[in-house]
Amino acid sequence: MAGAGINTRLDFFCTRPYCPGMDIHVLGYKNSSDIVFALADGKAWPVRFWQMLCLSGETSLLPTRRAEGPAIISCSRGRCEADDFKLTSSDFRAAGAALEWSAAKADLRLQSAWNYDAQNSVLSRRDRLVNSGNDPVTIFRCLPRFAFPPGNYELYFQQSRWAHENQGEWQKLRAGSITLDAEWGRSTEGATPYFCLREQEGHAGLAFHVVPRGNWVIRIAARIFNNMLPAAVVDAGLSDEDLRLTLGPGEGIDLPEILLQPLPDGEPEKAAPALHRHLNKTIPLPGFREAPLSYNTWLDRFSNLNPEHLRKQLKAAAELGCEIFIIDAGWFGDDEGWGKTGDWREKTKAAFCGKMREFAEEVRASGLGFGLWMEPERYADGIPVRAKHPEWFVPGTTRIRMENKEARAYVGSEISRLIETYKAAWVKFDHNASLGYDGSGAELYHYYSAWYGLLDELRRKHPSTVFENCSSGAMRHDIGLLRHYDLHFISDTAGVMDVLRIGQGDLLRMPPGRILRWITPRGIEQPVMLKRPPERKHVLSPAGATWSIAETVDPDFLVISAMFGAMAFSGDLQSLSQPVRNRMKWFIDFYKQRRRFIIDAACHLLTPVRPMNDRAGWTILQMQAPETTESLVFHFYMPDDGQERRLVRLRALIPEKNYRVRRVGPESSAEQVLPGKQLMETGLELHEAYDQNTEFKAGIIAVEPQ
Repeated sequence: MAGAGINTRLDFFCTRPYCPGMDIHVLGYKNSSDIVFALADGKAWPVRFWQMLCLSGETSLLPTRRAEGPAIISCSRGRCEADDFKLTSSDFRAAGAALEWSAAKADLRLQSAWNYDAQNSVLSRRDRLVNSGNDPVTIFRCLPRFAFPPGNYELYFQQSRWAHENQGEWQKLRAGSITLDAEWGRSTEGATPYFCLREQEGHAGLAFHVVPRGNWVIRIAARIFNNMLPAAVVDAGLSDEDLRLTLGPGEGIDLPEILLQPLPDGEPEKAAPALHRHLNKTIPLPGFREAPLSYNTWLDRFSNLNPEHLRKQLKAAAELGCEIFIIDAGWFGDDEGWGKTGDWREKTKAAFCGKMREFAEEVRASGLGFGLWMEPERYADGIPVRAKHPEWFVPGTTRIRMENKEARAYVGSEISRLIETYKAAWVKFDHNASLGYDGSGAELYHYYSAWYGLLDELRRKHPSTVFENCSSGAMRHDIGLLRHYDLHFISDTAGVMDVLRIGQGDLLRMPPGRILRWITPRGIEQPVMLKRPPERKHVLSPAGATWSIAETVDPDFLVISAMFGAMAFSGDLQSLSQPVRNRMKWFIDFYKQRRRFIIDAACHLLTPVRPMNDRAGWTILQMQAPETTESLVFHFYMPDDGQERRLVRLRALIPEKNYRVRRVGPESSAEQVLPGKQLMETGLELHEAYDQNTEFKAGIIAVEPQ
């Protein structure tokens, strides 16, 4: 296909003038030229990703070797990049490409599958490295590469730490390199496997998502050629910090999948809904399709589990409409707390005193399913299984050797035993400790391959049990986990603005319907330290991850802030007044009617993602059904800035269709019928009256096609 429409800047920096023998291949439909590849002289390289031009080895700008080639490989046979790779086969289709390179001097083959979801503008790259020689080879680095021509670039990436997850910022790419990576097996501790690259002068930009299996790395380097502005070179995939992975003859390794998507107008927020639609389409949704409404005991009295008190919470949870009652940490082991992880025998002198099965029956008799917490990857010192099988464990860590068949079988048998013993409808899997250094040199690749395989076996064996992913809140929270768990906990902090801000950053890389959001109230009379005087209509909510300081919150805000995901409860439900329970119950019933809509939905972030310490102004989200364009607009208002009214343009409606617009709530409200064109171009007016006694206000607008 001819290279029509490719501009002179592209010619200069990316492909040299077109010449006989150069083939241009386009991924996309009809006349679209979203993804462009070029082939010539035994090479293949991307020319353009949407509006973002690529740098290739076909330029006259030398030396460019450190930016060339499909990957960078370092191994016991040498280093491979640029001309070391020779294209041996290629197959292009509208929806993808299959390419294979040979690195002859190292006897390696790199197989690369590119699949393009043109409907949502998401490109997937999956590489496999194969040892084509007759002797073993040790791999020290193997990172797929993407290179972009000299320019002024900015990077967006996220810092992520306990109770401060998904906090992003833009930074200029000036010199040297920026490295993002995982912290010893916790895929979103330190940074998230996601970043954006955009041109400062224009609106072109890309989002990159690494789908980890083991430790990961993203390295963005500024490369200077001929005293020009820096080119941007991206190497991403399996961490190379301590990699020394040996492949026998004919053996291969599947490298982490990498997703690319364009940034409309250079804004990460505008890329989010396309990613949500893509992930919901390509990664199977949980079988239940309507997330059960759960109550978890943790942010009531933490590990202090008193059955009489829990019976009161069970009664209140059933009255509100909860469907699962989950016992969190504190029910197991032989000490007073919950430190004996890995010893999954019930406490006999505390908590349920060996009678948790009887309590589980009480839960089921109340009409709810029973759930429990465990941490199957963490094994404390002094527990029986470590004494019996010391060879199963990595010395100096709490990690079991998941790659060991006997150890893995033991882990699986204990999880199944708990599910079957307590007839568990829900298991909350936590991950509070680092897995530590991987002395095998595999950067935990083999560990995670074994763990994910075990999880998938357990899900097949227990298809009616919900598997929740929790990891000190969200210290292990990446796209790959969508394939192995049903729901994902967003953060240990329950501060209402903390969770909202953390959730905004999360929506840049995860679909909303699979994210678990807790409502964590206490009655207003409960003794806690308050940030401001209470109002009778308010409830208390933690100002962080504990009850050391509490906030007074309007119940509507608390419930609505959990509704654009999988709603769940913790806290002290039995202390809530009856009027508060009745009001919450109205919103819970509405949520249950829309659960299928929510788990399928994409989310448009109509206001920018903000940091956690920004507590003023409006935050507006538009949840939208992928087929019908039906939308729920969630708006949150912090009246410190005095802007009681806000005009917001909705997105992705059908211009010529009329939409019924109404406020959702226990009180009746007037309805409007407005054309989609007006809602997108002129906008929808939101209004929240100022109330000096209410710090946070929220509402829902239903926008339904007639």
